[in-house]
This record gives sequence, structure tokens and C-alpha cells, in this order.
Amino acid sequence: MGDVNVLASASLINNFEQQQGIPHDALVNVMVMESGLKPYAQNGRSNATGLIQFMPKLLSTWGYTTQQVKNMSIIEQFPLIVKYFSPYLSKLKQTNDPFDWYCAVFWPVAIGKPDSYVISRGGKVVTQNPDYAINGIITKSSVRTVFNRYVQNFKNKNGLNDVKKKFSNNPFAAGFTQPGSAPNTHNFLDDIGGSIRNLFTNGWHF
Repeated sequence: MGDVNVLASASLINNFEQQQGIPHDALVNVMVMESGLKPYAQNGRSNATGLIQFMPKLLSTWGYTTQQVKNMSIIEQFPLIVKYFSPYLSKLKQTNDPFDWYCAVFWPVAIGKPDSYVISRGGKVVTQNPDYAINGIITKSSVRTVFNRYVQNFKNKNGLNDVKKKFSNNPFAAGFTQPGSAPNTHNFLDDIGGSIRNLFTNGWHF
């Protein structure tokens, strides 16, 4: 059985995906890869922070600090996630490839490109992402392979292969912040659905 905070996070995001017509697990998988579904995650080198690892410079242009985002709950970070993905929605809808949602975070130009698309031949990108490189070259295919393997291993370890079933009758709320935060005893899916409706009544819709 996986960590309850991780399971709750995945259930929240799955519910949002379903309501918005996003390919199943597209957002969950991005957040697994970027933060392990932890809203307080922070990269020690770049200070990238949050569920999809917002860069400090980007947050600054939006009027936020990394510490503010680090202290946010999952629900509180969702408007920022919407803001980030909004410029890519049209392309993401056209491709309907769940992996392209990760491309939107890692290398947006790769959205909709074939797997043979070369992201980098040597240089800083390869140096910073050696696991994605094959013989010094990063392609969309090589990133997809590592991404799929990492995400599946994480899901197996944390029991995320059928999140909706696990939480359909479990009373956990979604406002988790720091590790060990205790969940409130509301109906989990009702709480998530209400929160998402409130956030996106006038917002992001396909």
C-alpha cells in the first residue's frame, strides 16, 4: 500500500483529468516524474518547486516566491498548473498523447513531434539530463522510454495503478501540504470535485 498522501494526490488529479477531458494519467504522470506528487518538492540545485517544478524566474513573473509555492497545498497549486499549461492546450488537445504533457514541462517544442525528433546533441541539455541521452543524443523517444519506466516503477511502488478504485469509498480530503499532514474526514471525491468546480468555473475548459 502506497503513502496515503501520494494516493490522495493522484486521486485529486485523476478526478480533474476526467472532468476536463484530459487523457487519463497525463497530469498524474507529469507530477510523478517531476515531484513524486509532493506539492512541497524542491530541487536542491535549481530551486524548482512544486508539483510540476516551477522555476523561480517563472514564479517571480507571476508574483510568487518558491517558498510561497512550497507552502501551498495541492488544491492551492492547481491554478498555477492551469496557468502553466494554458499556452499549450490547443496543441496538447490535437496530439492527444499523454506523454506530450510531460514534453510541455521538459521541452515544449517537442509537443506533437515524432519520437525521432532530436531534442539535443551533446551540450548542456545532455549534461544536465544524462539519463535521457543515448550516445550523447536526446530524442523524444529516449525521453519517453525513461519517463515511462520511471512512472511505472513509481506507481507499482506506491499502489497507484488503480487510484480511483482505491479512493471511491475512502474519506480523505485533498489539502495535504507538508509530509505527515493529517487528512480531514470529508468525502474525498466530493471534496475534490467541489474544489475543482470552484477553481475552474470560469477557467480552463476544452
